[in-house]
Amino acid sequence: MIETRKGAIIGAGIGGLTAAVALKQRGIAIDIYDASPDMTAFPRSNTGIIVPPNAMAVLKKLGLAKAVAEAGFEVDWLTILDHKAQVLSKSKAAYSYKKGSAPTIAIRRNKLRKILLDELTPEQIHTEHRCLALDEHSDGICAHFESQDSQQFDYVIGADGLHSQVRAHFFPEQRLQITSQVCWRGVVETKLPRPWRNQLTELWGMGLRFGFVQVSKKYAYWYAIKSAITTDELDVTSDDLNLIELFQEFPDIVCQLIALTPPTDIHSASIGELPPLALWHGKHGALLGDAAHASIPNLGQGGALAMEDAWVLAKKLAKYPQPELAFQQYQLSRRKRVERVVKLSQTLGSVSHFESPLACVLRNVFMTSVPGFVTRHQQKQLYDCGDLE
Repeated sequence: MIETRKGAIIGAGIGGLTAAVALKQRGIAIDIYDASPDMTAFPRSNTGIIVPPNAMAVLKKLGLAKAVAEAGFEVDWLTILDHKAQVLSKSKAAYSYKKGSAPTIAIRRNKLRKILLDELTPEQIHTEHRCLALDEHSDGICAHFESQDSQQFDYVIGADGLHSQVRAHFFPEQRLQITSQVCWRGVVETKLPRPWRNQLTELWGMGLRFGFVQVSKKYAYWYAIKSAITTDELDVTSDDLNLIELFQEFPDIVCQLIALTPPTDIHSASIGELPPLALWHGKHGALLGDAAHASIPNLGQGGALAMEDAWVLAKKLAKYPQPELAFQQYQLSRRKRVERVVKLSQTLGSVSHFESPLACVLRNVFMTSVPGFVTRHQQKQLYDCGDLE
């Protein structure tokens, strides 16, 4: 029998919501506290997200894979091109496991969040609750919120992303590193023409990257990343003119997608990453997702790893009566896989943002000569999450 303990999730992003659903399905009641005024006003809600096979494996365990597939758009191919649309790499987006296969789904972020939210009760969600500080004592932890409300818990789960307040409490010496990259994201009402329609396409230039994918029958999602950003450029406004100028040497569809997107619907942010943490938990709390292992996002693995974390953490909290023991087992189960995926993601991110013309030429030649077995090995590293124990 599970001992009833009062826990809280700080942060209602994809990882936090997945954790709440996984815990609820195991009979563990937990509330979510988030800074947003309501769940529809969540940051980046009106953008897209890639749900790769490892994330779909988690959703299948939660009984939600079908709902996500129906609400999104299945991706058949992952295609990398140079900025002149020459193919550098092309691979199947689905992945076959020993017990079946899982697709890659592209979906609007707000639709994915709604599917997860619908599994929870309104009473579990506390909006306008920005966590400002945490105080620990021998038998619990107290969270202090901007609303001047304070709540006592047995444990907290930090799913509060890059700028995690929970991480700052447990590991105040850890500082987020802002990279020299900025990312713009947008969703536009359009039906991508062939051959773009059934693939996630990334185009690599010199210090520039642009990706796009259909996320429903009517909408497409795009993202643009620029490296070698100066301090002044980090404050650049995300108007369409700036982006069109940046990507004018890319295929016409790139500038067409940017031009079709209202400037107010383009979201920009600098990209941060977190040096590896020796621990992901304290006595009365644990971290998941970007709060624990933020890295440069690639192929949806940021959200996917957060969902994997959420499933495993819920499983450990259901198995072990003491939260601290559950947290220890959670980190033991997750650390090696997360470090492997983060390293691969960082390598991919670095290679895609070469700025030297010679380096880009050599990169492109290398990419076109990579044997198929190497690509399959990389897919196994990314997508094979085992039994999520």
